[in-house]
Amino acid sequence: MHSSHFVFRAINQESTNYLNNMFSRASTVTDRITRSTILDKLSIPTCRTECAAGNMRIRGARLYNEIPLDVRESSSIHVFKKNLKSNIPFESRYV
Repeated sequence: MHSSHFVFRAINQESTNYLNNMFSRASTVTDRITRSTILDKLSIPTCRTECAAGNMRIRGARLYNEIPLDVRESSSIHVFKKNLKSNIPFESRYV
């Protein structure tokens, strides 16, 4: 869950410039209309190794894209945390 908080803050420009620029929305990467652009998902960079797949940029984007759209559209980090807790089963919060 902490990774999703980190990504939310970075996307909503609530972090340092370096972190704010770490993630990009799919709609800024392509001009085409796809499911990812409609659902306002993050672009996931391609990687060739499992080691790279563990990178925060990739892992954070994948995790964030799995969160329901209504939670991702929260107005603040406090609302995001509250909505996230109510939408994720207790067992999977600490995996």
